[in-house]
Amino acid sequence: MTYTVAELARLTGARLVNPPTPGASPEARIRQVAVDSRCVRGDALFVALPGARADGHDFVAAAFAAGARAALISAAAWQRRADELRAAAQRRAAALLVAGEP
Repeated sequence: MTYTVAELARLTGARLVNPPTPGASPEARIRQVAVDSRCVRGDALFVALPGARADGHDFVAAAFAAGARAALISAAAWQRRADELRAAAQRRAAALLVAGEP
């Protein structure tokens, strides 16, 4: 059985956010669910779980590189990533101002 990303979001109560990869879409078909990024094949949903030895959130990029169409991550992990991106953008903007570039 396959589901679209949008259907899985409705079933799990997840919120869809910006597509992380080119070609990603709420209508993309998911044919595999994986909790180990090394097991991801194309058209997979990667479920990032915290574990005793590793946190799946650290492997989301690897899962997308392996062909995942979507990742199910915690809201806290999403907020940490958004905060990191905002901080990086602020540092870049400050560096450009110091360098005198527009």
